[in-house]
Amino acid sequence: GNAKLGGNGSVSRQAVRVDGLETDLRELTGSIEQVARKVFLISERFDKLVSDIDFRLSALEKVASNLTQNINEVDRLKVAVNQILSSSKAKLNGNSESMQDTENSYDPGPETGELGQKTLGKLSQTELAAYSGASNTIVKDSRQQSILPNASAAKLTSEAEGQLAGLASSGVSSPEPLASSVSRESKILPSGSPRERYMFAFSLLRQAKYESAELALKEFLDSHSGEKLAGNARYWLGETYYVRRAYVFAAETFLEAFEFDREGVKAPDSLLKLGMSLAALGKGKEACAAFGKLEQEYPEATDEIKRSLERQFAKSSCR
Repeated sequence: GNAKLGGNGSVSRQAVRVDGLETDLRELTGSIEQVARKVFLISERFDKLVSDIDFRLSALEKVASNLTQNINEVDRLKVAVNQILSSSKAKLNGNSESMQDTENSYDPGPETGELGQKTLGKLSQTELAAYSGASNTIVKDSRQQSILPNASAAKLTSEAEGQLAGLASSGVSSPEPLASSVSRESKILPSGSPRERYMFAFSLLRQAKYESAELALKEFLDSHSGEKLAGNARYWLGETYYVRRAYVFAAETFLEAFEFDREGVKAPDSLLKLGMSLAALGKGKEACAAFGKLEQEYPEATDEIKRSLERQFAKSSCR
């Protein structure tokens, strides 16, 4: 009887041990499944991270490629402007004949702020010498058009339209010659804050005193090149050249204005006028490059600029 009881006790202990092993096995299996789940989640997150990094790297490569392309476009424009400068200076030095503009009178446009054409008159030998001494160049081309070639295309872009509207009724006579090297030594701007000095220079432009405005704007840039208004001043300096048909200097100045502050409010206007200056110089390919860059870089430009851009695209046969 005792032997039988002892056998039953051994079986019971074995059964308890088996139950314990089964419990441990279930717990181990659960732990393994948890680890496997965590490994799966980590792997999934890692795959997403790799995919995100690949996407970001691709985007960065695309941005870098576009940036390089934009830099190359600007470099090409700079080369074109420099070539135009060199060519025009050579023409001026090799030709002492006087230059005569088309005999279109300067008539005020309608009350919308549009301007008619204005005459530049005839340049004498003395005036030509003054231009040469000041390293200023005007391209000889009786076919060149004024800043606003006709009433339908005379709308000034963005800020220019409102601020220069007064020119239409100012009774402007023949434009002044480009500032001479002697007159540049004198100071024009009054004392005051940078904004007050800028507004004084701009008031000269509104009065169609282009030579004085040129000097004042240059003086402002010499004294306040780091001011926020410096970008505007560079643009309006370009306008003082453009309105007098000094397209070489206009193109150079508008390019400088664009490069100085590509995020500035006048950057789209500067690119537009750069293209128009190049077009007036007969550089259609370079002009179209400037117009194309304006369209690509500034899709949010004002409606006035977009309308002017479309007219210039058509006028220069860019499309």
